[in-house]
Formats: sequence, C-alpha cells, structure tokens
Amino acid sequence: MSIHRNARQPFLDFAVMELAIFDCQIAMFYLVTILSSDLISNEDKLIAYVTSKIGPAIVQEAGLFLLTNFFIIGVLRYLNGVFPGQWINRIIEEVLQEIPRAIYFFGGGVTGSLLALATFSYRSVESSELTIGMVVFSLVAAVTTFMYGCTTSYWTSKSARKSSSYGNRY
Repeated sequence: MSIHRNARQPFLDFAVMELAIFDCQIAMFYLVTILSSDLISNEDKLIAYVTSKIGPAIVQEAGLFLLTNFFIIGVLRYLNGVFPGQWINRIIEEVLQEIPRAIYFFGGGVTGSLLALATFSYRSVESSELTIGMVVFSLVAAVTTFMYGCTTSYWTSKSARKSSSYGNRY
C-alpha cells in the first residue's frame, strides 16, 4: 500500500496528498507533450501527440484497463476462496490501488496534453478565446478526473485498511 495512506489520516490530508500526486501526473504529461513537439515548435508533432492522448483509442484503452482490472480481482478473489491466505489479500489490495493510479494516468495525459495545446495556441494564435476555452476544458477534465481518482483511491485504501485491521497480513 502506498506510504501516504494510513488509518488515522484525516480526509483533507489524504485529498491534499492525492491532489499533489495528480498534479505531478499532469506536469509530467505537459512536459512530455512539450518535449515531443520540439518545445511546441512543431505543430504536426504536437497534434499527433495530443490526438494520441485524447482520441477515441484512449477511451477504449481506459475502459479495457478497468474491465481487465476487475477481471483480475475476480480471479484473485476466487483463488483466495480456494487457497485462503493473507498474501492473496495483499495482492488484491495492490491491484485495487491500480484503479486510481490508472484514472490519474489517463486523466493526467488528457489534461497535460490540453494544457500544452493551450500553450501552443497562446504562443501562435491571436484568438485568446480559443486558448481560454482549452484551459477551461482542461480544468474541467482535471477536476472531474481528480474527483473520480481521489474517491476511488480513498475507497480502495479504506478497504485495504479495513482488511489489514483483521490481523497480520503476511
């Protein structure tokens, strides 16, 4: 289980730590987008990268990731019924923690890419309305992603804390 999650931590502290983690994801994708587009000087590379992060394929990939994650959890729960042991519970907890990480990964990719696109728009287009629209859209995407990711992270870490309180996990 991640180091920032513990049983006595107030929700606000938890949410602030999650926000910092998500902000780092956004910053990483923002920088990757800038670097992959030759410091936002190559519009074709920029559009190609942003399209790879925002297109329909990414929605399918995120959905398939969540579906396979739940499938793996189901298989592990079945195995835990056949071969009971705390080590399988620990694996289930870690796999559950992959769900909010994936939400932050996909959401950070969309948000960071949109912010880089807004930076390009600000530098090269005279219309500030387009730039403001991209920034607003990226903020909406970030807030939505954070709400889902933080809630899921809190739920999965609360579940992990609950199961770990029943005894020795190893």
